[in-house]
Amino acid sequence: MPFTFSPLQITLANSVKDVQNDIIATQNTLSRGTADLNPGEQGVVTRLSSQAAGYTKIKANLTVAQNIINVGQTALGSVSDILIQMKALATQSQSAGLVDGTDRVSLNTSFQQLSTQVSALITNASLNGSANNLVSGSSALSVTVNQDGLSPMTLTAQGITASITTASLATGIGTSSNAGTMITNLDTLIQAISTAQANLSAYTVGVSAQLANATGLESGLNGAVASMTSIDSTALQTKLQSLNNQQSIDYYLVSQLNTASAAILSIFR
Repeated sequence: MPFTFSPLQITLANSVKDVQNDIIATQNTLSRGTADLNPGEQGVVTRLSSQAAGYTKIKANLTVAQNIINVGQTALGSVSDILIQMKALATQSQSAGLVDGTDRVSLNTSFQQLSTQVSALITNASLNGSANNLVSGSSALSVTVNQDGLSPMTLTAQGITASITTASLATGIGTSSNAGTMITNLDTLIQAISTAQANLSAYTVGVSAQLANATGLESGLNGAVASMTSIDSTALQTKLQSLNNQQSIDYYLVSQLNTASAAILSIFR
């Protein structure tokens, strides 16, 4: 007479199978480190992850823009300090009777040297190429601040070109009359530098606000993805231990029914 499994044996065998499948699934989840998602959930995760990556890039662009502004502000601060020194030299040279010709030559030499420094600072107030100079020239920087790419933030160069600065200071302070002209020109340049500094400060406020917005959106999107894909490793380890215990109990019960039931166990070992 052929051997047949009893209903109890079949029930226990199914239990062994179900527990074994649950053990494998739990081990896979722990190994992967992320939750097992259905296709619909995976689609949502893909979309949210893509949006988060977009804001990560926007943050990087805004950070570069802020660095360019910082370079410009540093250059403008140095130029301002030098222009003030030059105005002091021009004021000294303008004072008839207080300096002689030799002194004016010396003052003018210092004045011209400082003028060269000013031109160099304006020309070099750039980051990653001459196009990224918010002090010199007229080229504006356009920074994407949202996912659709519309309404980018524009940072306009201040137009304080080295050539204009050099030309306005070229006369020097070799005479009292020339020194007076240079004082007037220096006042104009100092005012232009002050305006440029104010404009770049306004850009800094705007960039900082956009950066905070992008950071918040990126964080929120990544948080949503994490909530959908994260696992509780401690809980899963506890579940795995419980499943292993259940499997041991099931094996024992099956083996106790009769020796023929060993065929059941061989399927799962």
